[in-house]
Amino acid sequence: MAYIGKKETYAKIIEVISGEKIPVKLRQSNVSSLRYEGKKNQNNVITKVIPECITMTANTDLNKRTIFQFLTKEQQAIAIKVSEQLFTICHEIGHMMTLPGHNYSEIEAEYSLHHNTPMFMDQKQKHYRTIKAEAMADQWACDWIESHLELALALDQQIIKMCKFQNALK
Repeated sequence: MAYIGKKETYAKIIEVISGEKIPVKLRQSNVSSLRYEGKKNQNNVITKVIPECITMTANTDLNKRTIFQFLTKEQQAIAIKVSEQLFTICHEIGHMMTLPGHNYSEIEAEYSLHHNTPMFMDQKQKHYRTIKAEAMADQWACDWIESHLELALALDQQIIKMCKFQNALK
């Protein structure tokens, strides 16, 4: 069996969940993101999200669960069933699915306020999860995992295999 790398593994999983081929980039940080073009109407309401790239952390630590502590208790109960890597993929896809219908200026203002407000790191991370766009993406991720649990667990096994292989190479 041929080895499939991180980017390829993530790209295949993203395609299964979203139905779209979206390029994946890896970076040496703990931050993942969706880069997209947002089509907006004359009222600055997002009508369509066109994904350009999903950037994932290169981290392969399967025990890392940092993001989960900042979710609601209900979301934690669902998210803990999968790796942080799969949850992150679902979260980034959640942005694509939940941003349409929302005012772009309001979303950007909320991010700007967050980034420009001094807070301790734990406060900042907890507050970040309350930004409307982040909270909607978290909820979409949890809803998708809960309603597709069997598939989510199967996809997560692919991530676990890839991470274990990567960690064995270290």
